[in-house]
Amino acid sequence: MVELKTGLVKNFNVGFARTNNSYANYSCLLPDGRVASESLGSFLIFNPLAENRQRAPVTISGFSDGINAIPFLSSGQEIKLKSSQNYFTVNFASLNLLENKDVQFAYKLEGANDDWVYCRNQQTAYFTNVTGGKYVFKVKMQNPDGSWTESPAGLKIDVAKKILRDCMVPCSLLVLALVACGIWYLRLFRKKLLKNESDKAIAYFANSLQGKVRSMNCCGYYL
Repeated sequence: MVELKTGLVKNFNVGFARTNNSYANYSCLLPDGRVASESLGSFLIFNPLAENRQRAPVTISGFSDGINAIPFLSSGQEIKLKSSQNYFTVNFASLNLLENKDVQFAYKLEGANDDWVYCRNQQTAYFTNVTGGKYVFKVKMQNPDGSWTESPAGLKIDVAKKILRDCMVPCSLLVLALVACGIWYLRLFRKKLLKNESDKAIAYFANSLQGKVRSMNCCGYYL
């Protein structure tokens, strides 16, 4: 349907429960503002001005870590996982699917990736190799008019951190720093040792030369 004043195009869907879903393209506008469309053996009449503008919210309908499944999650619920439970799936849905099967969804896992992932009509989000930390799963749905409706509250997910893996990087940096300091100290010590040996050699040579000069003077030899 096209609004002549605004040029806005609106699509109307027929309820899925109807037994006859074959409709012709011929339609007309009635004097009272309703639209009549020919159907197979009958007529379909509806009022576009009485369009139901109430939007069903998108909800998180389930969570699974591959072993345990939690259905019908409440708004703002928090799930705690072990470090080994770093792969999981989140399901979501909306009552708008009863009226429009072409509902589009998008989701994101705040803390891991803040960008929306547009999954069209897919109703499951898959996550693998999630590192330890706190995350918030959010989902939104596109309405028939093109606007988006976001879930009222996200799903909080707390994945325990792996102590060994999390400490590996700082421990490795500490070891590298100690090795670098050790190499620097050995080079400095060696340089100082060489300098002492050189000073001793020069002092020994100078003392030997001075002794020879004295002995020559004592024997009556003059330079």
